[in-house]
Amino acid sequence: MTVASACFISALHIFFCIDLYDDIAAWYAPMTRAFVRGEWDNAFTLSVPVLNSTLAGIFSLSGMEPFRALVLVSCLFYVASIPVLFQVLRYFLKRDDYAAWGCFLYVVAPKIIRFSCTGLLNPAKNFFIIAAVALILTATKRLKWTNTFLLGIVLAGLALARAETIIFLPFLVLWYAYFIFADKKIDVPRRLVRIFVHCLVITLVFFACVSPRLYQSYKLTGTPVLDIRQANYAYKVFPFSRETYSQKLIITVPRETEVPNPKLHNGWEMIWQGIECFVRGSYSLYLVLALFGIYLWWKRKENRPEAFMLFSIVIINAAILIGISNSVRYYTINSIMLLPFTFIAIKSAWDLLSVRKSLKSLAVFLMIAIASLQIINGIKKAITHEYDFEYKVGHWIRNGGKTPVNGKRLVIAATQPQYSFWADAVWMNISENRIQFAEQLEVIRKADFVVLGREQLDALAILRKQKEFNQLKQMNKRAIIFVNSKGKQ
Repeated sequence: MTVASACFISALHIFFCIDLYDDIAAWYAPMTRAFVRGEWDNAFTLSVPVLNSTLAGIFSLSGMEPFRALVLVSCLFYVASIPVLFQVLRYFLKRDDYAAWGCFLYVVAPKIIRFSCTGLLNPAKNFFIIAAVALILTATKRLKWTNTFLLGIVLAGLALARAETIIFLPFLVLWYAYFIFADKKIDVPRRLVRIFVHCLVITLVFFACVSPRLYQSYKLTGTPVLDIRQANYAYKVFPFSRETYSQKLIITVPRETEVPNPKLHNGWEMIWQGIECFVRGSYSLYLVLALFGIYLWWKRKENRPEAFMLFSIVIINAAILIGISNSVRYYTINSIMLLPFTFIAIKSAWDLLSVRKSLKSLAVFLMIAIASLQIINGIKKAITHEYDFEYKVGHWIRNGGKTPVNGKRLVIAATQPQYSFWADAVWMNISENRIQFAEQLEVIRKADFVVLGREQLDALAILRKQKEFNQLKQMNKRAIIFVNSKGKQ
C-alpha cells in the first residue's frame, strides 16, 4: 500500500504537474535541456548542484521532456527512500508492521510530497541522508566492508545533490566511528585501527566519486569546490587562486542601485524565520506527535546513541541553513528523522483507544480521513495549476512568436524564469523595482520579448514609452507581453 500510494502520487506529478518552482525554471530544467543539447558549460554549471539535472538529462536523451524527466528523477528518489527508511524505522520500532506504517506516514506527509515530487533537489538529499543513517546503524550489529564502501558513495551522492551537505561528511563519519568503537567485544587498539582504516576508506571513496566535479571547478576557477558558492569560504581557509567565473545559463542584468530586498531578513527576523521553517518543515502535526514520542522514548531508556544521531542531523541541517538560506523545503528531513518518535506517539494513542472498540473504529476512520486530506494537500501543484498562465504564455511565445536569425534562441526579459523555460528561450533576469528597471533598460532592449505582471505598474509605464516595444493584444489576465519590434525577424 505504501509503495503503491507513492507511485500513484508520483505519476500524478510526472504526467500532470506544470507548475515550476523558480529554481527549477531558472536552473535545473534548463540544465537538463542543455545536457540533451550537449551544451556542457550550461549542463554542468558551477552555480548549482548537478546530480538531479544530469540524471534527468540521461532520461531526456530518450525524448522525454526535460521538466518531466526532472520530476521523474525526484519521484524516483522519493520512492527509493521507502525501503531504506523501512530499515531505519525497523531498527527503532523493532517490528516490520510498525516500520511499514511509519513509511506510510512519510509517503503521505504534505510537505514531503510537495517538495519531493515536483523536480526539486530535496528528495535526493533526503534519500542519501536516510541511506547513510541506515548504513551507520548496521555498524551497531556487524561491521562490513561493503557498507563502508557504500557509505562513501552515499555521502558523495549527498554532496553532489546539495553542495552544502558536504558538512555531513565528517559529521556522519564520526558517528560511524563511534559505533565501531562501541563494539566492546574487540580490544581498544584493534577498535582504533578499524576506525582509522574504515574512515579512511569512506573518505577516499567519497573524494573519488566527487573528483570530476572538483576537477571541473579547479580547472575553471582555480578552486576545487562542489559549486561556486563555496569558493568564498575556500578562499578564507586555503590559498587558492581567484579566477573569474561567469555562468552562461542566465543573462543577469547589472543593478547599479542597491535596493533593500524585503524578502531578506536580518538578526532576530532571520532567526524567527528559521524557527518557522523548522516547524513547518517538520510538518506541524508530525512535530507535535514527535515531541510526545521523544518523551515516551526517553522513559524507555533504549537506543539513545542512535536517537541522538537522528537529533544531531536535524540540528546540523538547521545550523547550516540558518546562515545560508531559509526555506521550508530544506527542512523536510526533520519529519523523516523524527518519524520513529512520531510513530511511537501514534502507537501509544492507539493503545489507549484499544480498550474500547467504538473509539478504535472512530480512530481508524479519522486516520483514513487525515491521510486522504494530507495527500490532497500535498498534490495541489499537480491538480490545481495555479500558475498555468506561465505555461500558456511560454508556449504561446514559442509557437507564435518571432524567430531570430542564425538559429539563436529567443531572449525573454522577465522577473520570473518560467516563461523563458516553457518558451525554450534564454531568461534575462530583470528587476521588478522601478529604479533598477530604468537602469537596466539599455540591456532590456536586447531582449526579443519582455513579460511583466499586471501588478508591475512602474515597469509597465516605463516600457510603454519605449518605441521599440509593442504591447501585444493577446494576453493572459496575469501577464502582459511586449515584443521588440526592432529585433531581427
